Amino acid sequence: MQKFPSLLPQPGGGRPVTVSYYLEAGATVSVDVLDELNCPMMAQMQAQGVGPHTLAVPTAPAP
Repeated sequence: MQKFPSLLPQPGGGRPVTVSYYLEAGATVSVDVLDELNCPMMAQMQAQGVGPHTLAVPTAPAP
């Protein structure tokens, strides 16, 4: 069964957003974060094991 990511808290306000997900099998995970204009803000790819995972995504503009 595929588990979909969740975003907590609501994006914006300069607070980081936490993306939570669960892997039933080890896998290479790719995360791409786009802004409201569909421009890339962050990209990450890494191998991860079985179980719950979280990724903190900054929402403040890059300097």
